[in-house]
Amino acid sequence: MTVKRGSVPSARSRGGHGIEGTRSLSLAAAALLALTGCDAGTSSSIDATGQVTTGTEYDAGDAPTIARLRVQAPDAEHFFLRGTIPVPPGTVLDDSLQVPFSVISQPAEAYAITQVETVSRYPDPDDGADVVEITAHVRRPFVPPGTPLVYDVVYRPHAPEPFEFTDDVEGVLEAPGALKLTARDPFGHGYSMDLTAERRAGDPGVETIRRGSLVWETLTRGMLLPDEPVAGNEGTLPRLMGVEAFVRSFARQDYFAIDLLVHNAFEGTDPTTDLDDAIRDLYFRDLTLQLPQGWNVVHVHEDPFGGPAEPSGSIASAPIVGPLPGGRMHLMHNQAQFSRRILIARDDALEAARAESSRETIGFCVDGVTDGGAPLWSWWNPETARYMPQNHPLPRLDGMTSRSAIESNYADRYANHSGQVRTGSAGGHPVVSAGLGWAHPYGVAYGGMTGGERIDQIPGVDVAWSASQSAYRYTELRSKMVQERQAFLLHAADGSPSRYEDHVRTEGNPHGSWLPMSMSMTLKSNQTYFFQQDVSFQANYVRANGLEPPYEDALKGYMPIDLQHLIRYSGDLLTLTWLGNDSLAKSQLEKTAELFRMTHHDGYSGTGTFASVSTMRAKKARVEDFPGTGVDYRRGEAWGLFSTAAAYAVGDERLRERLRPWFREVAETIRAGQSQCTGNIMSSFIHGYGDGSMRTRQAFEVAFVANAMESMRTTVFSGVDAETESLLVQSLVDVAYSAISAPYWDDSFGGLRNITAVGSVDGTDPDFCVNLPPDAGYGSTRIENRASMTIWAYGYMLTGDGEFLTKASQAIGMTSNLTAEIGAMGPERLAHSAYLLDLVQGIGGAQ
Repeated sequence: MTVKRGSVPSARSRGGHGIEGTRSLSLAAAALLALTGCDAGTSSSIDATGQVTTGTEYDAGDAPTIARLRVQAPDAEHFFLRGTIPVPPGTVLDDSLQVPFSVISQPAEAYAITQVETVSRYPDPDDGADVVEITAHVRRPFVPPGTPLVYDVVYRPHAPEPFEFTDDVEGVLEAPGALKLTARDPFGHGYSMDLTAERRAGDPGVETIRRGSLVWETLTRGMLLPDEPVAGNEGTLPRLMGVEAFVRSFARQDYFAIDLLVHNAFEGTDPTTDLDDAIRDLYFRDLTLQLPQGWNVVHVHEDPFGGPAEPSGSIASAPIVGPLPGGRMHLMHNQAQFSRRILIARDDALEAARAESSRETIGFCVDGVTDGGAPLWSWWNPETARYMPQNHPLPRLDGMTSRSAIESNYADRYANHSGQVRTGSAGGHPVVSAGLGWAHPYGVAYGGMTGGERIDQIPGVDVAWSASQSAYRYTELRSKMVQERQAFLLHAADGSPSRYEDHVRTEGNPHGSWLPMSMSMTLKSNQTYFFQQDVSFQANYVRANGLEPPYEDALKGYMPIDLQHLIRYSGDLLTLTWLGNDSLAKSQLEKTAELFRMTHHDGYSGTGTFASVSTMRAKKARVEDFPGTGVDYRRGEAWGLFSTAAAYAVGDERLRERLRPWFREVAETIRAGQSQCTGNIMSSFIHGYGDGSMRTRQAFEVAFVANAMESMRTTVFSGVDAETESLLVQSLVDVAYSAISAPYWDDSFGGLRNITAVGSVDGTDPDFCVNLPPDAGYGSTRIENRASMTIWAYGYMLTGDGEFLTKASQAIGMTSNLTAEIGAMGPERLAHSAYLLDLVQGIGGAQ
């Protein structure tokens, strides 16, 4: 295996990923690092066999340990360990060419080559990254595969090693046409996309996601274009599917990874090209990855229509979506999407590629202290608690469950559902459908399924604490299956996400800015604004000849998960982002945020004064008419804001500059509308409650809104906009007290009322305040004691008032031991109880 030597540039990518280091340190970081001297020393390297070599052996006095990564030993002896850790402000900044950390390899205690990438950032750009991904080429000690290992991460700024391709990998990535996606339409016409053409040409549209000593990843957006355009009623379409290709190479390794997003979601509004014209029903025979012979293709998640590379002349072809029997076509309906994760390897690199594909190399930061007694940087350390948009410490779960129990549970779930995906078979809830061609959707067909399943305010708590690779792998599989029923993407002609700024109009309506359609993540009016030109002659041919897929009606019957339950889609994306720095998940979060920005905007829906109910304009209009009596903010707005705050955390400064004023307007609207006599936020008309004459508050929805507000406070405004942060603090404190005070908390009723009327719809009785009418509960006797655990936690965090813990204890159980009560609820409630559990653990347990 020969190696080509390259250089590591200082160019930044869209999210500031790349070689990042240390310019200045926060007080917390500086205090830790002052405990010992720190010398850059000599970095290690990888020899021609992949062995880690070192010029300077590790010296415990040379570099202080700041974190540890836990991993189960993979089958491969040498592997790329990767995991995420939170860091104090000022530790990892974008303008340094040094790598700030090293990982200590085992068993010979040597500095492994280490790469550091940004996952998310503090609100203040001067504070740099708050979560980073560590990648290190390490050796497995002489222990059986599956043995838990812990690798030390030390603070050791040093110059990066250059990235080195092997000749074979570089040959594939640099040769024109060597790596292509191909497809055939119903007439047999061929379409293709060279996945690395723009990268080879240095196209500025190619985004660098990772580029350091160990991993080089780029994102190319494009589409499958006709190999030979043919005119006429049996000719070619302007294009077939759109594609995003994340191509990830590993230093001196004869394997690389491709994550593909395939979609039929071009918006059709660019008058200068027909390439973005809509194809409402895109029929195709197959989708294939072509590459040179001699390479193996490993599918991360196997399914009946994907397969290995088969030789054909000088090339090999691996089906991504193989053909249906009987000459029938596959279908991608409008806005549909699916992803495929693939490893491509030479024979001698198959073991390492399979370790990567099965996620055996993923590590997780752990709780604890260094040998010198300093707290490790982790999700459990209050100084570095930057998990998810809320940024609060996670609890320790020792008293509730065990790591092995969590691992076993997720391993069973993965085996069950991956088996269904692999064979295309149906099962019981939640995977009730058989495979539908390229899709195997998760859940029931109705996008607004009732119930609390996967309605998670704090996703992935058990995954983070257990350090379970099975849990991570299952999360990735489930995210894929949910994505395959989520037909709601919008892409511009260049493949980038459709944005509010691309469509808002400032002229033509004397009342203010407006959009020529209304949306609630998907179009609700003016269906011809997007998808203006529908190319349908191929679809007509398919239907006339009975070539539709047998799964067509079932696939179209799967609704996208709606805005009121959006967290069922975005929750797994958040987990994959914070625990895996997953590029595909981060990209999907960005698109989700852009769709919500188009849904919840401050303009009108058309040229008149009408504002769709989903818009901020509609919410503000109610607040302007009836200030201080509540806002029509419910779970839909809550999950949209929460998901957008997550996209803000991982987004670049351009995205942040666009979203920050909008978040500020949200905060101001909430404060202006918040009840002046109770502190309540939610005041909404809910069909089916009473005779329709009253506005209503649902306690669990109030909790979701408060959770989004706290995410905005800590992710968007903390430390950069004191006025807006103070506004959010005031709102959060008032709404928290409303959850432990009359009229919503009522000891005679048994605790916190879940459903309460708050005022009349027409405003004649604008706010019931303390004196509720007799029918204010609509006959419901339900007490809310689940979702509101986050509100009680935030109330205590912001005020220190022990009454929040007292009321939480009363609401959850019959004893005064809040730790025991939360523990008895079990891990399935951690998505609501985690912050409350951490609080009581920190102040002595029994409260």
